[in-house]
Amino acid sequence: MDRSARKAASRELRSATDRMTRRDFIHTVTVAGVTSTLLSCSGSRESIRAREQFDVLIRGGSLLDGTGARELLADVGIRDGKIMAIGDLTGVGADRVVDASGLKVVPGFIDIHSHVDLELFTDPRAESKVRQGVTTEVTGMDGDSSAPLGGPSLERTLKGFEERFGFPCPYRDMDGFLTAIEKNKSAQNIISFVGLGTVREVVVGLDDRPPTPEEMSAMKHEVQLAIEQGCWGASTGLEYTPGSFASTEELWEVVKVIPEKHRVYATHMRNEDDRVLEALEEALTISRNAGARLQVSHLKAQNRANWPKQKKA
Repeated sequence: MDRSARKAASRELRSATDRMTRRDFIHTVTVAGVTSTLLSCSGSRESIRAREQFDVLIRGGSLLDGTGARELLADVGIRDGKIMAIGDLTGVGADRVVDASGLKVVPGFIDIHSHVDLELFTDPRAESKVRQGVTTEVTGMDGDSSAPLGGPSLERTLKGFEERFGFPCPYRDMDGFLTAIEKNKSAQNIISFVGLGTVREVVVGLDDRPPTPEEMSAMKHEVQLAIEQGCWGASTGLEYTPGSFASTEELWEVVKVIPEKHRVYATHMRNEDDRVLEALEEALTISRNAGARLQVSHLKAQNRANWPKQKKA
């Protein structure tokens, strides 16, 4: 699918019975929405019995669906990797039956601040997280995303990638990165933010200076393109180079170009100790002026002298 077709397809909410890639699935529905759909279309026991048996049947567990609803004692039927039925599935067969009596059955956990990114090329099974129940990682945090690649440090980046993984870097933009993760058969779902530090490095380089008008336009273009290709928001790491070189106004101007649906600003603030309150005010200013939802990645007042600031923060 070319880029324009992918963009058009992402605007349409596909039905729960369509076979879709994990990226399409994550980009178009929420966990709560999926759960509600499944609960509403589970069907009666009579109609379920008439169908082919399940691959896996999780029997007798207490379901917590992630919506805040009270837990429900129910069975879960899975076929072809999808939840096909939730309810009383007594008498329905399965290739594998899991007795969940006395246990909780929940959706996979979402790690909303992850740096797994390229690690999934090393170990796509991701067992250290999957065995903790983490099935979705939100990456591209602290202003540092896996894409886009470019600028004066491109050659060094590509060389480092090949030395680390033993094969040439298979992508240059976010669409290529997400496609490479899919082809590598990752056990996890990936949601990526676009790192504004990464974008600044691609366009401006590592210089401590304001961007030119042309560079500002180029950064906005890169951010918009990353969102079109699957990113869910933008992140900054303002204690790190080159994110620390960006002004408050530069940041809100770049974030403002993100379509409202994905205009989330996640930040590792400029300071987390002596000037933590000033840094928090900056984060709020960027969010307000950009019309963005704000996530402060690490809300803390570091060092004993600053502990009293935590309550005000």
